[in-house]
Amino acid sequence: MRSEIEAMLSHLGEADQSLLRLRLGGMPWDDVAAATGLTAQDCRQRWGRLIRQIRTRRVRICDQTLQTLREGRAAARKRTKSS
Repeated sequence: MRSEIEAMLSHLGEADQSLLRLRLGGMPWDDVAAATGLTAQDCRQRWGRLIRQIRTRRVRICDQTLQTLREGRAAARKRTKSS
């Protein structure tokens, strides 16, 4: 799971990575704002957008994985039937 999170983070810009790491580390919004140079409200808005992006990306990855598994099973059934 951690490697999946790191892979998702690698697709984000430096500022967004920083915001996520600070907030996931338990830092209060006001402190995140001070560390990033944004307002606390801007940080919360960016947080919401980033979480939606991550969720969407996870769903796509899961969908692609399921499709690959289905294709593999279908190919295995074909091989079994032809034997």
